[in-house]
Amino acid sequence: MASEIQAAEMSDLARSVAGALARIETVEYGRKLLEVASLACRFRTVCVFILPGNDIDRPILTLLETEGSEYVMRNNVQQALSTTGHAPDYRRMLDAAVSSGSDLRFLRTKLTPADPRWRMYQQQNFVERVTCLRYRDDGSYLVSFFRSGEDGPILDAEESRLEAVMPLLLELVMVRHKLPALTPHQAMPRRQRVLSLKRKGIPGFADLSEREAEVCDLIAAGLSSAAIAQETGLAFTTIRTFRQRAFRKLGISTAAQFFSLLLSGE
Repeated sequence: MASEIQAAEMSDLARSVAGALARIETVEYGRKLLEVASLACRFRTVCVFILPGNDIDRPILTLLETEGSEYVMRNNVQQALSTTGHAPDYRRMLDAAVSSGSDLRFLRTKLTPADPRWRMYQQQNFVERVTCLRYRDDGSYLVSFFRSGEDGPILDAEESRLEAVMPLLLELVMVRHKLPALTPHQAMPRRQRVLSLKRKGIPGFADLSEREAEVCDLIAAGLSSAAIAQETGLAFTTIRTFRQRAFRKLGISTAAQFFSLLLSGE
């Protein structure tokens, strides 16, 4: 009877998560992803990475959402990726996926001073990390959720619920972060929404340079500045400069304002 009740609870949770995912809009994607995961287990920070060609030495951060300081967290993540501290965990998960024939892996880690990234974790008050991998031959997706010390250790029941909904969460990630980011050197068709508005002479958009419009189109396609740099072969700082110039010409300062302006322009 207990197992039947537990199965029913898991089914209800899965339906709640699926319903919540269906209502997520692009402009609030990161925050909603964190909220939906917290239906199963409370988290305050999530990072999404892609591994083009399953190269563990060059993970690309495509999303960071945190209830804390995004600036501090982003700097910490970039510093962590510049070392090899992440490599053993990623390699272990990739190897397990290949050897088992299962494309979904789940790794829960209690954070200790032995971890090369311990300083970052201490600064953010993280006590546990849950990393989920969706393996593909041409590149994989990694999602890392971080548990705050304020919420205490992850309970076994929370872990079970999270494992139950993780396939749904990873499906959302794969839909939101399309494979062009995993194959950066291929010329792949993409709708030129901003470039079209520029060529039509729509106010604001008409003032953009061709390169600024290209960067905006990649933003509209859901790519982060790091992923755009990977795809275009330009430096991250160059992409950030193009984005800032474009947003200044459009009279906006945030991605949410950009998507709103884009929709109104179309």
